[in-house]
Amino acid sequence: MNKFTIPVLLVFSLLGLFGGSEKLQLQNENLSKRDFSGRSLSGSDFTGADLTHTNFSKCTLRKVSFREADMSYANVSNADLRQADFTDTVLYSVDCSYSNLSALQLKGQNLGC
Repeated sequence: MNKFTIPVLLVFSLLGLFGGSEKLQLQNENLSKRDFSGRSLSGSDFTGADLTHTNFSKCTLRKVSFREADMSYANVSNADLRQADFTDTVLYSVDCSYSNLSALQLKGQNLGC
């Protein structure tokens, strides 16, 4: 290793370029219409966030908290949602086609039916 190797590896690691997961803490934020597609966000916290029309397609979202968030019209197609928490979440017209929905927590959610 030369003197540039460690800083480069650290930057790549922080950016998740080695397959690591970004653990975002975005409680109560307005993230409407954001594009998170293809990212690994396992363990992130979106509690109370406005996620309307947000794109999470092809994301890894294991053990993510969406508690009390509004996910109306969000796209979570082809996403890994294992053990995600959707307690008291608004899930009106969400596209979850081809997603892994194992062990979801759906207590008290509003499906808009």
